[in-house]
Amino acid sequence: MNKSLTELVQALEIVVFTLTTVGSRLNAMDTARESTCNFILQSKGALSKIEDLDFATAITEFESRKIALEAAQRTFLTIRDLNLFNFIR
Repeated sequence: MNKSLTELVQALEIVVFTLTTVGSRLNAMDTARESTCNFILQSKGALSKIEDLDFATAITEFESRKIALEAAQRTFLTIRDLNLFNFIR
């Protein structure tokens, strides 16, 4: 009787361990599924932005930023060599 009880306890421990392992794997799968769903959602949003892009507006904004960058670069080249001693002279 004592041996049967010991075997039953061992079997229950195996069942509990197995349930714990399965639960852990299910949690990992849920996390992976959630990450995948988030990635798909972000990808669809990015694709939508690309597909809905107004090219005329995008080109205009790009050119405007390019002009601002070129102006900043020219300004930098102009003041790069200036220092306080040049200012005082």
